Amino acid sequence: MAPRLAFGSFFAAVLMALPSLAHHSYAAYDLIQTRTLKGTVEKFKWSNPHSTFTLVLEPGALGDPVKWNIITSSPAILKRFGWTHDSLKPGDRVSVVCNPMSDGSHGGRLHTVVLLDTGQVLRTKLSADAESKIE
Repeated sequence: MAPRLAFGSFFAAVLMALPSLAHHSYAAYDLIQTRTLKGTVEKFKWSNPHSTFTLVLEPGALGDPVKWNIITSSPAILKRFGWTHDSLKPGDRVSVVCNPMSDGSHGGRLHTVVLLDTGQVLRTKLSADAESKIE
């Protein structure tokens, strides 16, 4: 009976873990609007399930710098578009096109990055999909 109980417990654990394999929703982002932001990369995290980076916007006339958290695809998907783990480095000046957070907080879902010092354009699956609909 013990082997059956062990197998049953293992099977139940596998079934409970299945929802964690599902992809989460982008409902937190305003998928209708895009914003273009200019600033400096503070940190870039090349990791699963999504790579992320912190963008420090240049302060306004009297304001303090504002940090935005930008989310993009997984490293495996980004590699298909020419990205590497060091595509973005702290100190890089960039222009970013993203879908902003729906609640107005400082975050976005990445479309495209332009490295301002070199002009290099880093695309994502999201920007590639949008371009294919235009053509």
